[in-house]
Amino acid sequence: MEGGTEAVYQRQLSASDDADALRRELSAGFLPTENPFRTVERFGIQDIIDPPRTRPLLCEWVRHAHRLLPEQLGTTARTMPT
Repeated sequence: MEGGTEAVYQRQLSASDDADALRRELSAGFLPTENPFRTVERFGIQDIIDPPRTRPLLCEWVRHAHRLLPEQLGTTARTMPT
């Protein structure tokens, strides 16, 4: 959250007389959204994707899809390393 707050509110933080106080105020406002389980419960979502477990599967899917594209769409000058 800290990096995102710095990036999004950089202008306001730079212009503030007390950037630390503003940073604390902004961070306090984000606390309710920091816990993914609360967000899931609020929106009635049934599953949370665990990125460390699913990222390899998604990467493999992209590699597989990229291999199939030339067959289905024709070859191009661009290739992706395997």
